Amino acid sequence: MENLLNILKRVKSSYPTIEISEIRDFYTTGSKVQGDISLDWDEWSGEEWLSLMTSSERVAIIGVKIPIAFIASKFEDDLKFCELMKKLFIVTIDDFDKEIWTIDLDEYRHNIPELEWHVSEDAVNPNAFSTSEFWFATI
Repeated sequence: MENLLNILKRVKSSYPTIEISEIRDFYTTGSKVQGDISLDWDEWSGEEWLSLMTSSERVAIIGVKIPIAFIASKFEDDLKFCELMKKLFIVTIDDFDKEIWTIDLDEYRHNIPELEWHVSEDAVNPNAFSTSEFWFATI
């Protein structure tokens, strides 16, 4: 298990925030993404992640409030050319559903207040959770 908070704190201290207009441009010009990858983002409902999907699997999630992207390793080469990706801290993931993360929620809430953890510890176990569960907890 890796402490996700260490990564998020490094991102927050080392990468400039992405302007929301850049994320909107990326979302509205899906032609920047190759192949059958589609984009999903419910900005007006307050969604914190832009999701890239194929018809059968998640390709990536991109943080709206923190400059980070979790990318499925088999799609990493397909996304390298995107200008937005060059501005993000990239975390390559082999399996979005594998429990690889741990986090101290009190420390998380103190250090990353802009990305609220919305669920109880019964819904997502902070001692062992997947990237998909992190997405769910912070969407």
